[in-house]
Amino acid sequence: MHIREFQPEDYEKVRSLWEQSNLTMGVSDTQEEILRMYQMNSDLFLVGEVDNQVVAVVMGGFDGRRGIVHHLAIDPHYRNQGYGREIMLELERRFNLHGVVKINFWVQTNNLEAVGFYEKIGYYLRPDLVTMSKVLREE
Repeated sequence: MHIREFQPEDYEKVRSLWEQSNLTMGVSDTQEEILRMYQMNSDLFLVGEVDNQVVAVVMGGFDGRRGIVHHLAIDPHYRNQGYGREIMLELERRFNLHGVVKINFWVQTNNLEAVGFYEKIGYYLRPDLVTMSKVLREE
């Protein structure tokens, strides 16, 4: 899989992939809002391609303190081939370049099987929140 940064012309393909993955799309997922996120975090918004087809996407955000993962999705035909792990590792590498020490994100309750995937790559379920975290660097 070739991983590259999202480009504005990718929006429709990415949106379609999110919908195929049954991610809940809200008001913050309009093209305008996604492009605003892209402008703020262009190096953290990644797509993965196989044979020039977008098969993976993850949108990372950095608030100046913590890394945040939004909308990881893998094309259903390309799952269980390591692409989710690969794109997440690239996002973590880029978070490290920003000095991020912890990553947080939320898993939708209709997608709790994703928790197993995240645990396999080092994240843990926080008992006090419905949030996933991973310490990238000890302070």
